[in-house]
Amino acid sequence: MPFDVAMRGPVRTTPPLEVVAIGDSLTTGFRLRSPMGMLWHSRVSRCRSWFVDRSGRIDTLSQRIATKRSMNARQYATVSARVDSGERRTLADRLMAVRHFSHQVSSITALHRMPDMVLLWIGHNNLDWAQAADYDGSATEIFSTLTDNFVSSYERQLLRLINYANSADHAVIIVVFGLIDFRQFFIARELAEQRHSESPNEYARLVDCYSYFPSLKPEYRSGVIQLSEMINERLAAMTDALNQTASLRPTTKLRYSSALHDADISSVQSISDIDAWHPSTRGHNALAASAYAAIASLLTSELRRDCGFASSRAPGRASAFCASGSSCDAKAGW
Repeated sequence: MPFDVAMRGPVRTTPPLEVVAIGDSLTTGFRLRSPMGMLWHSRVSRCRSWFVDRSGRIDTLSQRIATKRSMNARQYATVSARVDSGERRTLADRLMAVRHFSHQVSSITALHRMPDMVLLWIGHNNLDWAQAADYDGSATEIFSTLTDNFVSSYERQLLRLINYANSADHAVIIVVFGLIDFRQFFIARELAEQRHSESPNEYARLVDCYSYFPSLKPEYRSGVIQLSEMINERLAAMTDALNQTASLRPTTKLRYSSALHDADISSVQSISDIDAWHPSTRGHNALAASAYAAIASLLTSELRRDCGFASSRAPGRASAFCASGSSCDAKAGW
């Protein structure tokens, strides 16, 4: 189940927008802890990120939109989520409240009303290529195979969302965000590693990352960068192709955005002071600012262009961007 946040904006002449986020731990407030601590934190950290935040420390995308109009934000991102092929959740997934891409999409298609905007930022956990490093073949061949498999699985789930959006009686925007800039990330992480070597008490969980994501080790980093860039190129091309071939209705808009990739996260202050892996509060603020710059223009050019947008809602149904006070109600579940 998602976390819901309802936010009231300064102008309430139109119904609130329904905005949902699909993602992994980078769209949560998760960071490494003890095993038992992570088990608990994976369930309670979801309402503290660049998208939604109940701590009041992050100027989130939802809050920025809500300065213009009311909204309902719904958070589906979970820790350890991957772009998957539609497999059933494992026992470990259920213990950690992990819902992969296909499961998050299923939660959205089960709604009685398609949200007005769906934000997709998922795939970082698919970049852990270290386990494939011993396979026969060159690194280029390995990355090409991993990229092909990733994009095939991603497109399958994206088409499910498009089909549901095409059945809606209102305007829908689906935004495919490119993966984070790992060149910048590794600059920040190397600075954290220097501090950790000088003072081991700093970034106490820095080394623990290698147990969960071996490709963060120095010898695999260039591969992570290469693989992420290949995937981003293919995601952009896939989005362009689907705009030509997926038979989108005029009210269904599909867009690729590099906004979250372009966010400046090269500062060591942008990553967690515990694991030097996940975003810090400053990092989430940088991501929110970058995302808002892209989303604000989309809302202006696409949603407002649809003259039937406000009137197409069912009577009594709330859905829109809201500002001032917010409440985060945990209904369930990187």
